[in-house]
Amino acid sequence: MQTMGVDTLSRERHQPFYLALVMDGSVRYVAEENIVVSQTDPVESLKKLAGKYFKRYSRAERMFISNIRDEYPDD
Repeated sequence: MQTMGVDTLSRERHQPFYLALVMDGSVRYVAEENIVVSQTDPVESLKKLAGKYFKRYSRAERMFISNIRDEYPDD
């Protein structure tokens, strides 16, 4: 956290951090304040990877739709 300057962010360490897949194929942690909604559709390689974890992509909502209720209907 010190190396990445987390405490210099406006919300410092007091915010959610997300594990994100990056276009170059790397995986990184991202502070919530640095996340913006993409205005373009995801590339096919991301759709294929996300298909393992999500039901589908909603172009209208610009988000992947979870399949968690399908996997765990009793929760």
